[in-house]
Order: sequence, then C-alpha cells, then structure tokens
Amino acid sequence: MRVDLLPEQGYQDDPFTKEVKIRLRSSRNSFIAAIGAGRTGKSWLLLSLGEGCDVNGRVKDLQNGEHFGEKSPDVSPAFMRPQPDGGMKRYVPCFDHEHVSFLPQDFTKRMQHSPKGCFQQFDETASEFNNRRFGSWMNILISSIITTMNSRLVNVGLSATMLPQADINLSRALNYLFEMSNQARGVAKLMEHWSNPRTGKFGDTNIAYVYVAPPFQDRPEELKEYSELKKQYQSSKYDSYFKDFESLYKEESTRDFVNKYLPQIMKKKEIYLTPSGKIDRELVAYDFGLRQKDASILKKLVEREMSKDKEEKDEKDEPEEKAPE
Repeated sequence: MRVDLLPEQGYQDDPFTKEVKIRLRSSRNSFIAAIGAGRTGKSWLLLSLGEGCDVNGRVKDLQNGEHFGEKSPDVSPAFMRPQPDGGMKRYVPCFDHEHVSFLPQDFTKRMQHSPKGCFQQFDETASEFNNRRFGSWMNILISSIITTMNSRLVNVGLSATMLPQADINLSRALNYLFEMSNQARGVAKLMEHWSNPRTGKFGDTNIAYVYVAPPFQDRPEELKEYSELKKQYQSSKYDSYFKDFESLYKEESTRDFVNKYLPQIMKKKEIYLTPSGKIDRELVAYDFGLRQKDASILKKLVEREMSKDKEEKDEKDEPEEKAPE
C-alpha cells in the first residue's frame, strides 16, 4: 500500500495522520521514529508529520494577503478551508520550528509546557542519547520523561541514523517506525513497532510505503528558521567535538611522552639544557622528530621532573635539627 504524507493533501486526507488523531481521541499518544542514512529526509518527514498531527492548528483570514505576519504570494489551495458564509480561510498549523528540539533540556522544557495533542520533534537523537552512554544520568532522565509523557497526550517524533544507536528505552517505547529509503529522498517504509513487556524484545510489522512532500510548503520562513537552528546546533557540536579531540590527543601524547621520550631526555638532560637552565625545545623537536607543539609539551614535562628532582635533593641536603639537650 502507498501512503502520500502531508502536507500535499491539505492536512486532512492522510491515513497515517488520521490514525494518530484517532489514537489521541482514545487518550493514546504516539511515539514515532524516523531512521536512515544522512540526507534521506528523516527530519523533513517528521516536520511534515508535525504539521499534520498537531491538532492545535487554527484557521486564519486571508485579508490583504496576510501570511504569518508578512505579505506573500498566493496560498496553495491545499491549505484553504471553505467557510459556512461562502468565504475561504487559511489553515495555519500550530507546529513550527519552535516545536523542534536538539538538546535534552530544550526537549524537557517543551514537553512540560506542551498542550494536549501537540507534536514535539527531537532531532539528532543519537548524538545526545547514544546507547553507549546507557547508564549516564542523561539517558536515565530521558527514560523517565518517556515513561511519563504518555499521560500528557503529546505526540513525539525523533530521528536517528540507526535504531540500535539510540538508547534502548527509546526503542522500546516506540509505536511507529519510518525506515527511510537510500534510493530516493523522502521515501520511507512505515512499520508498526511493538515491544514485548515480558521479554523486553521488540520488532516491527510492515504497514505501507510512504512518500513525503517537503514540509512548510506554504510557510518558507519556518523552513528557513529550522535550517538555521540545525546548522547552529551542528556547528556547536563540531566545536565541542574538536575540543574533545584536542584534549584526547594531548592526553594520548602526554602518555606517549612519559613512557617513551621522557626517560631518554632525563638520562642526558644536560645536552638539552640552555644557559638559563631550561630545556631547548628546538633541539628536542629536532632529535625526536616532533612537532613544535608536541616538543613544547615534552619540554614542560621534563622541566617539571627536573623541578621535582631539585626539591627532593634540597630536602636531603637540609641539615637535621638537633634535639634540645
């Protein structure tokens, strides 16, 4: 079976969205995941779902070309609603870029203040709730949120490269899973996700193939805001990764220096001493084939060892105080 997802159908004819809203009417929320390789449309799928599944949208008059506070071209007929008086109003979804979270604290805050029937999207999930950090406080806290969010009747969508990459508690709580195709962007396999509460095992049942239209078709400013938020998040992540790599490299380098080069220099440190009693960094770099940055680290380590040796020698040379007669 083929299902065309929103917003091409004007937020009213999509079978999956109807299913999510039926679940809400019976006091059941939906926890949805989109998984797949990069640039396959995971985030776009969830954005489109958010526009359709969030039940807090409203209709809006179209006088003077009003378009979310600014002038705009003609509004697509798919986003129009006929009124009893014969006029037309535009349907404005509640879901926007402010319903998308990249950080756990933002997601938690939005979940706390979300009204019934809202749709919240957590993007780049695996980078924050990785299964390799299963026992971390971050994952423990988010598991508590997932356990209690059902009573709030808020629909949640998350994206990840692979399902096992995310924390196992996220996987067990899922209701629906979209597996993105590598052949074309915006094409996915929709599966119902089930979990056995006795054994803890989970699996999927195929439902349909899904074709997703780009989100925010009638609100390009929202797509621009979302893209900017995602770019900022990724930039901040890369900065933090760079700092982590730098500290790891320094730690690894220091360990190598201590084990390999430090004993060699300490045996013949007189060769590397300058007239001022410091270690000659240039000579160390030349002799051991090191970068200037690494030679500086090694120089500090050697000088620290020399200082320790001097303090120990001074303590030994101090005369012992005679006990009073």
